[in-house]
Amino acid sequence: MDSCDKSDDFGGFGDDVFPSSGYFRLEPSDGRRWFITPSGHKFFPVSLSHIFTYGSEKTVQSQYGGNSHDWIIDWIAKYKELGFNSALGGASSACRNMNGFVNIPEIEDYFRENKIPFAVGLFPIPHPDQLASGEERPDVFDDSYVNNLINETKQKCSQYSNDPWVLGYYYGYGSFLRPIPWIVSLFNSDGAACQVFRSILQDKYENIRNYNKAHDVSFESFGDLVKCDLPHYRSEDTQAAKEDLQEFKRAMALQLYGVLKDAIREVDKNHLIFGSYVKEQSFDVETWKALSPLVDVAAPQHWNPQFPFETLSSEARLPVLVSDEVCGRLPANTSDKDGVTVEDKAEMFRMLYRRHLGDPNVSGVAFCGTMYDLQDGPLLSMFEGIWNSYGERRAPLWQAIVASNEMSRRFATDIKSELEIQMLDDELRGFRRRAEARYSAHGNHR
Repeated sequence: MDSCDKSDDFGGFGDDVFPSSGYFRLEPSDGRRWFITPSGHKFFPVSLSHIFTYGSEKTVQSQYGGNSHDWIIDWIAKYKELGFNSALGGASSACRNMNGFVNIPEIEDYFRENKIPFAVGLFPIPHPDQLASGEERPDVFDDSYVNNLINETKQKCSQYSNDPWVLGYYYGYGSFLRPIPWIVSLFNSDGAACQVFRSILQDKYENIRNYNKAHDVSFESFGDLVKCDLPHYRSEDTQAAKEDLQEFKRAMALQLYGVLKDAIREVDKNHLIFGSYVKEQSFDVETWKALSPLVDVAAPQHWNPQFPFETLSSEARLPVLVSDEVCGRLPANTSDKDGVTVEDKAEMFRMLYRRHLGDPNVSGVAFCGTMYDLQDGPLLSMFEGIWNSYGERRAPLWQAIVASNEMSRRFATDIKSELEIQMLDDELRGFRRRAEARYSAHGNHR
């Protein structure tokens, strides 16, 4: 953001001054719902999703002599040079800090010192990639889980309740990703969730005959679903199976979001609630509508023309926080000249930046990526960095980010019409198809 445009210490801008609340909030004005800074100015948060992440240990050793303090200081300086104005993924997320390498409290102190507003992660449900072999996600209806969650949430949020630099609370990434093994495991456990699921099915189908007909199965009672592999759900062969799975996820999300909101609000009435940063296919519109009283934004991870933000925002009556936008990744084990190039990533970033900041339904955006390429861990091959692991910056991508962020106020205040957004979507689809076709032509596979 242009320094001359800044109106307050939090990065707010513009001549419009809203009542000062001392905390970030959302307010409608001039065609969109804006973040309002604690000082009362408009703010459009633009962030990198994964600023600090495990898998950086070798980089810290090779580039900073193993001094994590120097690492943090340098990366925050680089982050500010890039022009990002916030940290919507916080210092790190649970799925990006599985070994505890990232010192979150220390980094949050540096965020405050460097005037970078940040989100706080609560992480009630692990990302599937965090699970050990044979492990599954918890039963969110189980009393012991709920009681522990309430206590942990109240304890953590009480530490931030009066912090003006906190944008809001989020519940992690990918919590509802790949849900079928989770749901089947809950049926097999015959625990609290299983009882809820059976109740949903009994209310929906009334009797087992109707259920069997819809799913082309032959159970004698709903009780037979317990400790069964449920292949008709695993394969999602029927529309009924897909609808049932959505209803199970909706029930779990409502339970989880309800418990968390009550716990947060018991100790913190000041900050926004973002909920989980979910893949856009995880929740349908009906789920977002049901969740709307429990969150302040809808937070799909990225743009999907089959699930328009306009539809999501209008149906759920929530602004959209694009929580982990993918702007293209370098393919593993290829040079930058093969397939999807750094130039492709740079152009995709520019296009998505203009599209999201111009969309009146969008109130903020975080771009999926890391500062440096990771040198260890399951995401090693994704080449997400703005710099490679040797400290060499990818100049076209770096330049695209800096130039876009310098124009952020202009892009955010130049709100597009529905037709203009459709045209930008068409451009994005066309560009992505061409890049993917070139990628495939090189014989690469994701």
